[in-house]
Amino acid sequence: GEMEIDYTVFVQLLNREWQVVAQEDTQPQAGAAPTTTWLAGEILTDAHELSLPVDLPPGDYRLITGMYNPITGRRMPVSTGGDYVELETVTVR
Repeated sequence: GEMEIDYTVFVQLLNREWQVVAQEDTQPQAGAAPTTTWLAGEILTDAHELSLPVDLPPGDYRLITGMYNPITGRRMPVSTGGDYVELETVTVR
Protein backbone atom coordinates (compact mmCIF):
# COMPACT_ATOMS: atom_id res chain seq x y z
CA GLY A 1 0.00 0.00 0.00
CA GLU A 2 0.91 3.64 -0.12
CA MET A 3 3.10 5.09 2.62
CA GLU A 4 2.46 8.21 4.64
CA ILE A 5 6.05 8.52 5.88
CA ASP A 6 9.24 9.15 3.91
CA TYR A 7 11.34 6.34 5.35
CA THR A 8 15.14 6.33 5.37
CA VAL A 9 17.05 3.25 4.19
CA PHE A 10 19.89 1.93 6.35
CA VAL A 11 22.63 -0.49 5.34
CA GLN A 12 24.89 -1.81 8.10
CA LEU A 13 27.88 -4.11 8.32
CA LEU A 14 27.92 -5.90 11.69
CA ASN A 15 30.71 -7.80 13.43
CA ARG A 16 30.25 -11.10 15.32
CA GLU A 17 29.05 -9.17 18.39
CA TRP A 18 26.36 -7.45 16.27
CA GLN A 19 28.17 -4.10 16.58
CA VAL A 20 27.94 -1.72 13.61
CA VAL A 21 31.34 -1.35 11.92
CA ALA A 22 30.12 0.50 8.81
CA GLN A 23 26.82 2.17 7.99
CA GLU A 24 25.04 4.26 5.38
CA ASP A 25 21.65 5.94 5.84
CA THR A 26 19.98 7.62 2.86
CA GLN A 27 16.63 8.37 1.34
CA PRO A 28 15.76 5.88 -1.45
CA GLN A 29 17.67 6.56 -4.66
CA ALA A 30 19.58 9.40 -2.97
CA GLY A 31 16.34 11.29 -2.36
CA ALA A 32 14.96 10.87 -5.89
CA ALA A 33 12.32 8.31 -4.83
CA PRO A 34 10.77 9.17 -1.44
CA THR A 35 8.70 6.30 -0.08
CA THR A 36 5.56 8.46 -0.11
CA THR A 37 5.76 8.43 -3.94
CA TRP A 38 5.97 4.64 -4.28
CA LEU A 39 3.11 2.84 -6.01
CA ALA A 40 1.73 -0.56 -4.95
CA GLY A 41 3.60 -3.31 -6.81
CA GLU A 42 6.35 -0.97 -7.99
CA ILE A 43 9.90 -2.33 -7.93
CA LEU A 44 12.80 0.09 -7.41
CA THR A 45 16.54 -0.45 -7.22
CA ASP A 46 18.60 1.43 -4.67
CA ALA A 47 22.42 1.36 -4.75
CA HIS A 48 24.42 1.79 -1.54
CA GLU A 49 28.13 2.05 -0.89
CA LEU A 50 29.78 1.38 2.47
CA SER A 51 33.19 2.77 3.36
CA LEU A 52 35.03 0.31 5.57
CA PRO A 53 37.35 1.50 8.33
CA VAL A 54 41.02 1.10 7.36
CA ASP A 55 41.67 -0.79 10.61
CA LEU A 56 38.77 -3.24 10.19
CA PRO A 57 40.03 -6.68 11.25
CA PRO A 58 39.77 -9.55 8.75
CA GLY A 59 36.79 -11.82 9.28
CA ASP A 60 33.17 -12.46 8.45
CA TYR A 61 30.59 -9.69 8.83
CA ARG A 62 26.81 -9.58 8.41
CA LEU A 63 25.33 -7.14 5.87
CA ILE A 64 21.82 -6.01 6.80
CA THR A 65 19.34 -3.45 5.53
CA GLY A 66 16.01 -1.98 6.49
CA MET A 67 14.06 1.25 6.75
CA TYR A 68 13.21 3.61 9.58
CA ASN A 69 11.15 6.69 10.30
CA PRO A 70 13.70 9.55 10.38
CA ILE A 71 11.58 11.51 12.86
CA THR A 72 11.09 8.78 15.48
CA GLY A 73 13.97 6.43 14.61
CA ARG A 74 11.50 3.53 14.70
CA ARG A 75 12.34 0.78 12.21
CA MET A 76 9.76 -0.60 9.81
CA PRO A 77 8.89 -4.24 10.54
CA VAL A 78 9.52 -6.80 7.80
CA SER A 79 7.15 -9.58 6.78
CA THR A 80 9.47 -12.33 8.05
CA GLY A 81 9.58 -10.81 11.54
CA GLY A 82 12.04 -8.38 13.03
CA ASP A 83 13.00 -5.00 11.65
CA TYR A 84 15.77 -5.70 9.14
CA VAL A 85 16.70 -8.07 6.32
CA GLU A 86 20.00 -9.92 6.40
CA LEU A 87 21.49 -9.73 2.90
CA GLU A 88 24.64 -11.82 3.12
CA THR A 89 27.88 -12.55 4.91
CA VAL A 90 30.82 -10.42 3.79
CA THR A 91 34.37 -11.69 4.26
CA VAL A 92 37.05 -9.05 4.85
CA ARG A 93 40.61 -10.19 4.13
